[in-house]
Amino acid sequence: MSTEPPPPPAASPEDSEPEDEIEHLNFKVVLLGDGAVGKTSIVSRFTEDDFAKNYKQTIGVDFFIKRLQLTPTTECALSIWDIGGQTIGSKMITKYIYGANAVLFCYDITSYQTFQNLEDWLMLVRRTFQGEPMPFMVLVGNKTDLSHLRTVKLDKHNKFAADNGIHPFFMSAKTGDNVHATMFRIAAHLSGVTLSKPELEMAGHGVRAEIVNHPQHELEATATATATGQAPLPPAEKKKGGCCIHSTPTHTPPPLPLLLRTRSLTSLEGTGGTFWKGLPGPLGGPIPLPPFPSIPQIPFHPIR
Repeated sequence: MSTEPPPPPAASPEDSEPEDEIEHLNFKVVLLGDGAVGKTSIVSRFTEDDFAKNYKQTIGVDFFIKRLQLTPTTECALSIWDIGGQTIGSKMITKYIYGANAVLFCYDITSYQTFQNLEDWLMLVRRTFQGEPMPFMVLVGNKTDLSHLRTVKLDKHNKFAADNGIHPFFMSAKTGDNVHATMFRIAAHLSGVTLSKPELEMAGHGVRAEIVNHPQHELEATATATATGQAPLPPAEKKKGGCCIHSTPTHTPPPLPLLLRTRSLTSLEGTGGTFWKGLPGPLGGPIPLPPFPSIPQIPFHPIR
């Protein structure tokens, strides 16, 4: 009889394949620009998906961290430095900027002065990285929700970016439009990851539209149905799981005949009464209303 131990069970293909390791990356992102252009609002919208209506000036620098899952095997952490607009003349400003992997030059599209001052911020970055590779630079036109007050034309925005090797973007920190998509593009570029357009759209948080119920639309439809002899439509019930929600009006609608009032000129001509056309009264005839106010006659005097 053989005393050899039995052979070990064969490993399955799933056990033999090594698990994919997740790559963790870290990058420093710096936001520059004049005060009140919305740098802190941009960071708050991106990191916390929040927008504060009250403005609080940044003194010195504020720090934020945001972790992003770019691909199943690539994760990056963005260390965001929100530098106050008043620190451009500070001795510490170059130390704040140094070591940045990406720099965002932010301005307010409704303030031309903030756009002109980007020349000073750009000069400061070039002086900080003199003799070293420049960081990835991005031009951000903020407050696109105020496009009707725009003072910086689109061609000037694009020309400044093209002349200085900067990637142009627009966004609105208030509505969140294009904030997440822009930051994901920056993170993907720094990580060496190519994201498709659907992936970028999935990364950005869309603005949810509010469905406003207008009861007068239902009243007009009911009045039209009554005038044509059709049965009025029943009120819509709430629908779950859809993008639109219709609810039944909570107030009492006005009498429908108000939409169908007309003056009778045939059967009761000369009585000066007003009646409901097509709606029977208690005795089978039209329902009388108070007469219309008479229009005073204006004397006519020919011009001589």
